[in-house]
Amino acid sequence: MTAWDWKFAEERFWVGLTGKADAICTIPAVELLLPERAKAFVDRYGAAIGAMEPAAAAAYFAGWFSGVAHAMQYAVSVCNASFGVPLGDLTIQMVHKENRCALSFRLQDGTVHAAPEEEGDRDAWRDRVLTAFYRDTVRPLFEAVAAAAGCDAGQLWGQLPSRMANQTEQWRIAAAEEDVSTRIAADARFLKEGLDPVPLNRVKSPFDVKLRYVEGVKDPEQRISLKSSCCMYFRTGSGTYCYTCPRLTEQQRAARLAELRSAEAVKS
Repeated sequence: MTAWDWKFAEERFWVGLTGKADAICTIPAVELLLPERAKAFVDRYGAAIGAMEPAAAAAYFAGWFSGVAHAMQYAVSVCNASFGVPLGDLTIQMVHKENRCALSFRLQDGTVHAAPEEEGDRDAWRDRVLTAFYRDTVRPLFEAVAAAAGCDAGQLWGQLPSRMANQTEQWRIAAAEEDVSTRIAADARFLKEGLDPVPLNRVKSPFDVKLRYVEGVKDPEQRISLKSSCCMYFRTGSGTYCYTCPRLTEQQRAARLAELRSAEAVKS
């Protein structure tokens, strides 16, 4: 069984216990529940990424926060363990990453809890852990940031499904043990079919979406899902759309794929 490793989590998902020494801005997540602090955060982050409207900063925030969701899902599915992400223990940091401004997340308490050994007990444990995370951490953060940006919270929730689908499928394929692969698939299915939307203030589970798949840029045999909601990259000054943007027509997507593959060929 893979053991949970906070160093791995920080490198892979940008959530850890040490934080970033070179952070250009640090804010306790709980402060985002205050409208004036949330607006100040959205404005500052928007300026850092060149956002042309606050909604773009909000969408980018949700995109980076999906890393915390991936970390939680990886812990539950791959490591059969969990950790808490209470807002009072979570800190958000803005960090320069190459030519962009990234968001990193720091937790004060790194206590990890093992899943129950009995299968029935484990299912109930998983349901509680994931429901609590999305109800008590994700929902208040997304709603606060969306309100500050003047956009619908659904735009933020929409950043999660396709990213999670791509991540869990990678883990499932890489799993060395069949029971781990089966567990990853079952836990991903819970997000789509079992996660109660009512505590999340949603009509249905945010993960209950029909995903469309296209071929990978580097590997035509790879299937990657289109984003379930636009990340608004084109509103950060680039003027271009992501290859997996749901707004593109098939002709536009084919042209974008050709551009990306041409750029890859130049690199190699």
